[in-house]
Amino acid sequence: MAEHEQEGHFMQHRCGFVLLSLMLFGGTSLWAQSNPNGVVPLHTSDQPYLFLVRDPVVHADLQLSTAELQELNAFNDQIDMEMWSMRNKGPDTVNQTVPRLISTTRRKLASLLTNEQNARIAQFELWVLGMRSLLRDDVAAQMKIDSAQQTSIRQIILETRKKIAELQKALNEGGDADALNRQYREAQVRQQEDIVAILSDEQKQSWVALLGKRIDVSKLGRIKFKAPEIISAAGWVNSEPLTLEKLKGKVVALHFYAFA
Repeated sequence: MAEHEQEGHFMQHRCGFVLLSLMLFGGTSLWAQSNPNGVVPLHTSDQPYLFLVRDPVVHADLQLSTAELQELNAFNDQIDMEMWSMRNKGPDTVNQTVPRLISTTRRKLASLLTNEQNARIAQFELWVLGMRSLLRDDVAAQMKIDSAQQTSIRQIILETRKKIAELQKALNEGGDADALNRQYREAQVRQQEDIVAILSDEQKQSWVALLGKRIDVSKLGRIKFKAPEIISAAGWVNSEPLTLEKLKGKVVALHFYAFA
């Protein structure tokens, strides 16, 4: 009996340690808050799904066949046109359009991919969201997180965001990068420790199960979007109307300018 109790005690501690080690992913530097070398910082997104279904790392993990990949890319190209249309639009438009595009994409992938592949994409989402995933209704329901726990978790996350924003501001103003990044990592670890302390042992084990196989979030974000057609509202000057198909394979120089 004592041996079983000791084993259970060890597993509980191990589960807590695994959670902390698993969730210390991506975003280990304040510089990662920017968009270096064309890499989209997915860990800063509250809705990473539309990015993940375009990510070659996700495609490789899902082991998509050539036909599946071609069909998915063709579908994403269609959605990309709507995503481009959100440029320079207000938050109301974005908040209405993004959930609709996510819903449309989920329906498409439900028919294109297997249940296991779609479940794996869900795991990618959880890894990218990290602690924020505990605020999602579906995750909270599966882990049996009550409203009081969610309120405490939300407060911890908001306080951490405020701290990180202060560190980012200090870095932008020329602060000591090494010291600020150390404080940034400490804030992340403290956030995780505080949130894990709120969870029961059963909830910790449930979370580990939801996360699935470890995902290196730092490798995500090298995403391509189909360029929109070049449209001139006032008409073309010194040129016939051009299309992407006509320009394919050619070197194109774009000169952007605007009037204040």
